[in-house]
Amino acid sequence: MSSRIKAKTFDFSLFDIHRNIDAHEKMTYCADYILIKPNDNSCRIELSLKSGRLQKGELLLLSPLTPFKLSYDKQCKDHLRCDALHFRLNSLGQTFIDSVQFKPIMDMLERPTNAQLFHALEPECFDLIAKFNNTFAFSQVIYLLQLLENLSKAEILNREFDQEQEITSNQRIEDRIQTAINYIKENLSEPLMIRDVARKLNMADSTFSRFFHNNTGKTFRQFVIEQRIHYAAKQLISTDLSISTISTDAGFLSLSNFNSKFKVQFNATPREYRAKRINLRENIDNQLCVEGQLNNLNS
Repeated sequence: MSSRIKAKTFDFSLFDIHRNIDAHEKMTYCADYILIKPNDNSCRIELSLKSGRLQKGELLLLSPLTPFKLSYDKQCKDHLRCDALHFRLNSLGQTFIDSVQFKPIMDMLERPTNAQLFHALEPECFDLIAKFNNTFAFSQVIYLLQLLENLSKAEILNREFDQEQEITSNQRIEDRIQTAINYIKENLSEPLMIRDVARKLNMADSTFSRFFHNNTGKTFRQFVIEQRIHYAAKQLISTDLSISTISTDAGFLSLSNFNSKFKVQFNATPREYRAKRINLRENIDNQLCVEGQLNNLNS
C-alpha cells in the first residue's frame, strides 16, 4: 500500500498536505476542511462574490463546502505558492470529537463563518505545518491535533472576507440535501448508516452529519426514523399487509421498536392507527378484505 494519502478519495482518512499548489482556473468546491498557508504576499483568494489578498504569516481556514479560487501575481515563484492542508475528523472517532478536551477545537471549527483568517500566530503553527509529510505515522496525528489546538486559541483577523455569508451556493446545497433525502427514501428497508449517504455525496461522515443537521434541522437518525414511520403509516392505510411485514419493510429491526417509535409519533399503536383510518381505503382500487385482515394483525 502506498504511504501517500490522496485527498478527495476515500483513501484520504484524516489529512492530506499539498505543497506549492497551482492557481485554480475555476472555483473549487471541497467537502473537507482546508487550511491555506501563503508562502509570500502574492496570493489572492476569491470567496463567492468577494476576494482578498493573503499575507505571509497568516493562515486561512475554510469550512467544508466552501467554494474558493486561488490566484497568484505574475512575479510569484513556484516554490512560494500556497500550501494547503486538507483534513477530516471522522478518523478520530465520534467519542473523541465529542469529548470535553476536544470542545475548544470544535467550537473553533463550527464558528458561523466559512472562512477564518488567523494572524499573529505562534511560530509553532508553521513549524507543525512543515512537519506534515503524508505518511501514516502516528506523529502526524499529533501534529494535526497540536495545530488545531493552537488555532483554537489564536486571534482571528477582521478582514473583508472573514464575515462572508454568501460563500456557498444555495442551489448546490439544496441539490445535495435532496440527493441525500432521495437516497434515504429509496433505501428505508436497508440498515441506513451515515457513511452510506456521506459517500454518495463524497463527504466525510462528520462533515455530512453537521451539513445535514444544519440544513434540515434534524439529525440523520431523527430524519431516518421519521421517514420510516411515515412510510409505515401510509402502508397501514393503503395496504392490508401485516404490521410485522410493514415494520420490516420500513427498516425496523424489531416489532417492539416499531410500535414504540410509531406511538411516540402518532400517539397511537399501529393497530389503533389503522383501525381509525380504515375508511380512508374506500376508494383504493386494489382494496382486499381489510376487516378480515385486521382480525389477524399482530401488534
